[in-house]
Amino acid sequence: MVIKQQTQKVSTTQKLISRNLSLFKDKNVLVVGAIPDLSFLEINKSINALEVFTTNFCIYKQLSGQNIKATFDHVYKKASSNKIDLIIFYWPKSKKEAEYLMATILNEFSKDVEIFFIGENNSGINSLKKGRDYLSNIKKIDNANRCSLYYSISVSTLKYRQFNINNWFESFSFEKQNTKLKLKSLPGVFSHGKIDIGTNILLKYLSTDLLTATNILDVGCGCGIISLFLKSLYPNAKITAVDISALALKSTEESFRINNFTGEFFPSDVYSEVFENQYDLIVSNPPFHNGLNTFYESAESLIIEAKEKLQGNAQLLIVANSFLPYLELLNNYFKNNAKVVEEKGFSIFKAY
Repeated sequence: MVIKQQTQKVSTTQKLISRNLSLFKDKNVLVVGAIPDLSFLEINKSINALEVFTTNFCIYKQLSGQNIKATFDHVYKKASSNKIDLIIFYWPKSKKEAEYLMATILNEFSKDVEIFFIGENNSGINSLKKGRDYLSNIKKIDNANRCSLYYSISVSTLKYRQFNINNWFESFSFEKQNTKLKLKSLPGVFSHGKIDIGTNILLKYLSTDLLTATNILDVGCGCGIISLFLKSLYPNAKITAVDISALALKSTEESFRINNFTGEFFPSDVYSEVFENQYDLIVSNPPFHNGLNTFYESAESLIIEAKEKLQGNAQLLIVANSFLPYLELLNNYFKNNAKVVEEKGFSIFKAY
């Protein structure tokens, strides 16, 4: 059995954009936040200029060739020549990520600016009703498809004019088999500030399975814990860590730095930017949530295209929820594969 591809529908927020185009008329607009797709481009019908800031590499790649100024990074830097007078902010599922993004954005504005917040009701967007010290005149102006649209005006506050990324990192540590690692993660990174159950099970397995890996690829690196642990086990190994999140990549980079480790980190949608094909270990705790929607495409790509990236009898190691039918998919593409661990609702799949 092959996992059925989950076709992502146009975002539920599109209707709110479509029927409120007049609010953006003749404005210079900055679109930011957890942008679900490119349906927001409909605003081009009525606005003066458009800029996009995203921490999601997939959105950034989709915007390529659209003749739109788009930036992919972990912090926002406004060009001095840009005249932004309105922000459309897609509310993320993480409140801390929303606060972080607002901080890095408002840090670049010396004057107050109109902000429209848009998001699904179960993402936490309605917490705006409680107010924010950096917003005034907050009001809900529309709702549809279990989504809400809020209007507000930013307020100049000292807190949001002195953005320092070091104040936003969550620091924590991990210790196993006399190996103590320090980690840092930014809001919005998977399992922010802690080690998730699946990763912990994978690390325990890695510490007992003696490998001879010298060239390792970590797909979906998050804060870098898997890469860090492998580097501690194999100091001479080359470690490459990829993720679609700029926040994750910055967290991994910082985690490596504070442990005095070296590695290579860059954005990639699974293997989209990975051109080397000589890895002897690919390891991943693949995500199966994109925003608030469950999906499996990245995990499928991870398995299907792995053979092209591995050399000889190199290994692919995946930790995932036990209910996901990866083993049958692995059987279609790898001669040898097995479920080597099943614990606490998670499984580790090994293929070579």
